[in-house]
Amino acid sequence: MPFEYPPVLSLAPLTALPRPATPPMPLILRIPLTPCTSPTPSPSPSPPPSPSMAVADADASSCYPSPHASPSTSYAPTPCVQQNHYHHHHGQGQGQLYKKKPSQMTKLRARVYAAEQRAILLDAQKGALTQQLNNTEAVLANSQNQLARTGAELAFTQNTLADRQAMLADVQSQLVRQTAVAVDTERVLARTRERLDGLIAQFVDYRKGVEEAAEEAAARAERANSFTHYVGLQLRTTQTKLEIVQEQLREARERMAERENVKVEDEDEEEEMDEEEGEEEEEEEREEEEDTEYGEEVKEEEEETAMQGVEQIKQEESEDELPDEEEEGECVKNDDLQDSEDEDEDGQIDSSDESIDHEPSPARTTSIGPERLQALRDEWTREVTQKWAEERSALQSRYTKSEIATHETESRLAAMEARLVEVQKKALELQRRVGEAEKKANDAERRAVEGERKASEAEKRAEKAERECKESGEKLDKVNERLWRESENSFSLQDKYNQLEAEKAGLEEEKDDWEEEKEAWQEASGEWEAAKALWGRERVEREQERDVWAYERAGWEEERAGFEQEKAAWEVERQALVEENQRLLDEYAEVLTKKTVVSLNEDLQNGLVSRMNALEESLQRSLQSIADRPSSAEQKGVHEIQRLNAILRNINDEKINLEKSTSLERVAWLEERQKLEKELQATKAKQEELYKAKEGWDKRWEMVRKQVKDLKEERDGAKRKVKELEDELAGASSGRPGKRPRVGES
Repeated sequence: MPFEYPPVLSLAPLTALPRPATPPMPLILRIPLTPCTSPTPSPSPSPPPSPSMAVADADASSCYPSPHASPSTSYAPTPCVQQNHYHHHHGQGQGQLYKKKPSQMTKLRARVYAAEQRAILLDAQKGALTQQLNNTEAVLANSQNQLARTGAELAFTQNTLADRQAMLADVQSQLVRQTAVAVDTERVLARTRERLDGLIAQFVDYRKGVEEAAEEAAARAERANSFTHYVGLQLRTTQTKLEIVQEQLREARERMAERENVKVEDEDEEEEMDEEEGEEEEEEEREEEEDTEYGEEVKEEEEETAMQGVEQIKQEESEDELPDEEEEGECVKNDDLQDSEDEDEDGQIDSSDESIDHEPSPARTTSIGPERLQALRDEWTREVTQKWAEERSALQSRYTKSEIATHETESRLAAMEARLVEVQKKALELQRRVGEAEKKANDAERRAVEGERKASEAEKRAEKAERECKESGEKLDKVNERLWRESENSFSLQDKYNQLEAEKAGLEEEKDDWEEEKEAWQEASGEWEAAKALWGRERVEREQERDVWAYERAGWEEERAGFEQEKAAWEVERQALVEENQRLLDEYAEVLTKKTVVSLNEDLQNGLVSRMNALEESLQRSLQSIADRPSSAEQKGVHEIQRLNAILRNINDEKINLEKSTSLERVAWLEERQKLEKELQATKAKQEELYKAKEGWDKRWEMVRKQVKDLKEERDGAKRKVKELEDELAGASSGRPGKRPRVGES
């Protein structure tokens, strides 16, 4: 229960003091105040009241000291101020009014109360700092987990980009090989055209052959026609495949255009995010400046409040010293008329309670002088001051330990923030590497576009070769018709022999040409093996880079484990701080309970009683001298009331300032929490963007795999065709049936 000042006093007529149900029994010295006009009454002994009765009769016994008070000097005032009323003695008229010299306990109580309030405020601030530290640790753990996931996703994206770059290189090499195949096909068609021209010349030279030669020539022409038809079919099949490849290349070009658009959009979003981060940093700087200014203002206000408190205490001391001197003189003059004491053998003194029974007891009362009274007052003041100094030093030591623990926690939090900055730098380095990988992918795409252009040129050359082959076929049909018309002519045996010899020479030349083509194919195969070896080396390099990334990822996992261990240690320390805080609160609650359960509190009650006694006696003395000095007494009472009102106003102002500072701290904490929530939302948005990009890359990866599969199938088909052509060439050179027919063969 906090200390409360008595209500504002006002000048009111004196009324009768209500008689308590059971008079209190003090433990030590209690000096009764008797009127100067009546004889000294005898004490009326009665048993001391129980704590429950003392609490129940709080209204009636508020002017009496607590029976459980600490060793100190208390007074049983006959005149009492109870609920803004003044009271007389029972059965007597206006009695003689007295006032004891007030002690400094009121000021000491005020200072101790202020220290208690500061301790409560510091405990509350400590709890708020502990909660804020817990929230910051939770947000930091979440940020670290998200950063680790983002690093893993970046590593996966980089590996995917490297694989796709390798695939693009493979596609480019395949396009180059297809271009070489198209060139070789064009070369074969040119040689076929030359052979057809030779056959036409031979048919013109031998148009005078015999019927048998004509029939054989017709047969040979028919076989040549079938071969030409076969070659035309092969060319049409090749044209169809080239059209398919062209369609795939066009689709690949469209996908690359879409990829470039997506990349431009990603760059725009990154620029916007950079601008937002710059704005957030500016806001953080402004908030730090405002926090610094607010801390300086609060510090200045606390210093001003402390100075005002010191000036007020000095003013109160100077005001209290003047009436004390006057009252001491009056007490010396009226020493024979003041108080009587009753000492027993144990040092305890029973009160006479003359305000109730008014029975004389001259044998058991003795007078006490001002020196004895001052000595008792000094002893009581020293004991109370020493007790409060011990409690204040204990509270100060606990508060110092709490501040040290808070400072250590803040330093560790700063170290954690530094480590988080390092991890963020690593994430930026990962982003830079991903940008380089994307640049390499763009270069691969550019090379793929160049391969597409070369493929389109090969397609044009293939179309031209097809047209020329078609023209050759038409010419061959015309030659067949001419041969059919001229088949009636016959040739001599010598001409037939010469024709066979010429055909044999032509076949020898054709064999040489096929040998040259075979060597060219072997050279192309060697180039393909070299390209394959180069691709194998590149794949080994990519695997090495992947191992390096795995090692770095393991390092990040170790750092993360270290962070988890540190977090566990901080959790243990935080739990210890919470337990210490709870223990301090329990002790403080126990102290407050001891001070409030039994008749309010022995220290606060003594302070209230002494202050009320001092105010009551001062006001009664002022009322006593109203007849002589009415204006000065009224003025003094008004000044006393104004002084008490000023004290109450200062207490209320201090309470309002504390509430303002607490509300400002709460607002700052809420702003910091909102800022952390915004950062968390931004991190989640980035994570979703990475997931979307990953899905897009997976789709593109499937498309590229499909294209590679198709190209491999085409490559296998081309190899089969080459094998068939080689077999046909071998059959033609060996003269086996089922192979290429000889010209002029019967």
